[in-house]
Amino acid sequence: MLFSEQFGVKKDTEDTWFDPILDHDTKLFIDPFLIFQSTESNFAEAHKKTIDYFNEVFTLIAQSGGNTNSTHYKKAVNILLFPEVRELCLGYASSTTKGSGSSSGFSGVIADAIWASIQAGIKKIEHFEELSIFNEGIGADRISDMTANLLKEDLIAYTQVICKKHNIQTVEKRIRNSSFSFALKIWNSEKVMLPINPATGDAVILVPSRYIRPLPTINPEDFWDYMCSRENEIIRNNFSYLVKGKINKKDIVEIARAHLGSVEKYVKFREERGSNAYDLKKDPENFYRWYSVGKEIVSNNPLVAPRPTNAEEVIAVVDNIVGNFKHFIEQQKGYELLWAEGRARSEAAAQRLFLGIALPYCKTYDIDPSKEENLGSGPVDFKFSRGFSKRVMLEAKLARNTKFWEGLHAQLPQYLLTENIKDGIFLVIAYNAKDIRRYQQLALTTDRANKEHGVNMRCILVDARPKPSASKLSTPYALI
Repeated sequence: MLFSEQFGVKKDTEDTWFDPILDHDTKLFIDPFLIFQSTESNFAEAHKKTIDYFNEVFTLIAQSGGNTNSTHYKKAVNILLFPEVRELCLGYASSTTKGSGSSSGFSGVIADAIWASIQAGIKKIEHFEELSIFNEGIGADRISDMTANLLKEDLIAYTQVICKKHNIQTVEKRIRNSSFSFALKIWNSEKVMLPINPATGDAVILVPSRYIRPLPTINPEDFWDYMCSRENEIIRNNFSYLVKGKINKKDIVEIARAHLGSVEKYVKFREERGSNAYDLKKDPENFYRWYSVGKEIVSNNPLVAPRPTNAEEVIAVVDNIVGNFKHFIEQQKGYELLWAEGRARSEAAAQRLFLGIALPYCKTYDIDPSKEENLGSGPVDFKFSRGFSKRVMLEAKLARNTKFWEGLHAQLPQYLLTENIKDGIFLVIAYNAKDIRRYQQLALTTDRANKEHGVNMRCILVDARPKPSASKLSTPYALI
């Protein structure tokens, strides 16, 4: 459920805050660079606050000389605590709103990155997200958590203003890292008035939409792109044997640590170019629209059946969900949502759209559609269950995903056997004629695996090829 739905808010043109999905994290993050370039009065001191904080930490680590046993270094590690801010409903944990967070061990990773940047010659820092270029262990989620913790006091005040405007009920809730005391160099945990997320019991903290992106503006991959286009001599001298596509983050970190001047020029280049927030209306990766789209599709295509009481009835419900998804994509212009500006969208985007359709049905029929936190990265994408004995595995994959299909014959049947699941569905999404031909071979492979392993896996084709008039059609659903 969206925050606005839960609290009966009708947004107007002045409501530019991100409307979070309360029971599923959205895979977007706060980008500190967007706050840096913002003129928003609510966050006028935000950039200065982050700079002052990190310069305090820089001073401590510089005084330690890199000695991890020194008092200064330990003090720095103690204040470099950035727990995941679950109240935002942002991040990687797309099946819930509880992600990995930032554990105490991560403090050491940040401290190491700061010491590496000091050794490289950095005396002060203007954009703390630069640290991700100096250490392999700092990703988009960590940068977002750091930003949210540092600006939590401002975000709480921002949320309270919105709640007052819309008469949203708030309750007193203790918030960890609610503010940082520069005088004492400690984090405060205070009780504040905020709305409550019924899905988690946590408070809800709202964020301006203009501050969120899939990746921070300043990030290692973008730095590498900059190096390839503007620092060719350095690249040739260090990676004469590499093509651009084969670089890994370890190599990028080594380049950054060895060429501080290039990092400084890159950051200046980024400041001059500026950056933009993620376009939530177009939503090219289906990070957000899947919920609203799925809800509308389901309301127009209800299932009529009693709640399942046995395994066969659970399978029947899942079959109906799959059938409705297939019908929507193939017959109701749903394929348009799997294409963006003539480009087929990613596998994860297709999986999120399927989730948007499956989730409302599952809630109606009391079925748990549990899935991996990062779609496509685990042994299965979805595991529908109603109790232990009534379970169905489902994989939603692009036909072109050769890496997955090559492991189909052994890996997935073994997973079914290990989990004591007999039934599985392969939802094969095809974007062109070659994909259709590949599906035919995949169906044969599935039949062979069934016979060898004694399981019941089925291949179902979803033809997402654009129709001839696709470029002239408008999107049939209100997506925001």
